[in-house]
Amino acid sequence: MLNRRELLLLRAMYRLDTVTAAAASVNMTQPAASALLRDMETRLGFALFSRENRRLHLTSQGRALIPEVLNALAGIEAVDRLAVDIRQGALARLDVGAVAIAASSLLPPAL
Repeated sequence: MLNRRELLLLRAMYRLDTVTAAAASVNMTQPAASALLRDMETRLGFALFSRENRRLHLTSQGRALIPEVLNALAGIEAVDRLAVDIRQGALARLDVGAVAIAASSLLPPAL
């Protein structure tokens, strides 16, 4: 229901606490971020933020989403890292067995 860009903006709002700072951190303008937040609230059917004195504060519903937002982004970022590793061939595994003296003197320069 929420896309990556929206998840990134929610995480930034949680961490940075202002729309301007959150928008900048995800390469958006403040008006675009505000519009995206309003659109998310409309689609979700509940308020993510309360608006007080020109500031946004997470509602209890918004706070309830944050752990899953963080988990979802961690999963997406793990997939991205894995894809990079696969593309760069970094998944090759090398198991090395050696006696203690060889392990301490010969292997470090070789690795």
